[in-house]
Amino acid sequence: MIKHIFLDFFGVCASEVAPVWLRAHMSEEEAIAYKADIVQKVDEGKLSYRELLDYLSDKTWVPAYQINKEWHDLSFCHADFIAFMRDLKSRYDIYLLSNASSEFLRSLLDKHQLNDLFTRLFISAEIKLVKPHADYFEHALAELGFQPDECVFIDDNLINCEGAEKVGIHAIRYQNAKQVEADLAALGVKR
Repeated sequence: MIKHIFLDFFGVCASEVAPVWLRAHMSEEEAIAYKADIVQKVDEGKLSYRELLDYLSDKTWVPAYQINKEWHDLSFCHADFIAFMRDLKSRYDIYLLSNASSEFLRSLLDKHQLNDLFTRLFISAEIKLVKPHADYFEHALAELGFQPDECVFIDDNLINCEGAEKVGIHAIRYQNAKQVEADLAALGVKR
């Protein structure tokens, strides 16, 4: 029986930002390389958000303050999904499990007024662990004292879903709110 809901942020609760911005300002190959190297280091907590902006500014000649503004402007909330999660919040605790810079993600939670949705946040840059690695999910489970089969994880990235499943957490790959609602209902989670 599902008792707890884990959510990714980018691509689930809100739009993707980094990949969209990178593809708009550099070649596809460069964007992939920057995401795999520099953005990954930010997710791991090895580089700060400020350092990321400086790296991107040096690469693209776009001032760091403008990149920050553009990243915030690119972020929009998936309102139908958030409304559904708010309905579920009365019966389930909802936890955020996201690979991200703490500074950037927390600013978006404020922007979209989502802080009250989550019982607890697990942000990769803070815990120094990243999805899809098992230790990320095992850390969250241990901190919360949950059994894996009591939890469902929703992410738009298939590899992250597979990482959750490897430790025994049910996983749903996000495509849209209606599909997630149907997949959750199949697990016994209903409005």
